[in-house]
Amino acid sequence: MRKKIKISLKDFNSFGVDVTSTDFNIANSEHEIVKFLKKINFKTPIVLGGGTNMLFKKNIDKSILKIKIKGIEILNETNEFIEISVGAGEVWNNLVDWCVEKNYGGFENLSFIPGNVGSAPIQNIGAYGVELKDTFISCRAISTDNWFLKDF
Repeated sequence: MRKKIKISLKDFNSFGVDVTSTDFNIANSEHEIVKFLKKINFKTPIVLGGGTNMLFKKNIDKSILKIKIKGIEILNETNEFIEISVGAGEVWNNLVDWCVEKNYGGFENLSFIPGNVGSAPIQNIGAYGVELKDTFISCRAISTDNWFLKDF
């Protein structure tokens, strides 16, 4: 977990608004997220993925958690099916490119959608007649109520 006391958020939002955060934290693992939630003692943080749906209007005095969990892992593969696990901090379009390079069909219409993988299930991203729900199996999440990991 990396913590920066005062940092500009200009590079962390697609609008490029130059406001500051007084409590900016970066998590590279689920363990770091749980540790962060325990540290802030059930206060609700601002969770930041790719910053494509965030419009900051003023400096932020609330805890911010930037999710940077990386990795793409093949869990199961047959001739007709592939199941992968992807870190919430992966850039969505990088995942689409990875799938296209490996000739794994299903995501190609979802190319160039801004944001990170972690927010894609919540928003059920879609384009050109394809929605994430058409290929999505499950999501692993951490409850902000009790800090438990849960598969949905």
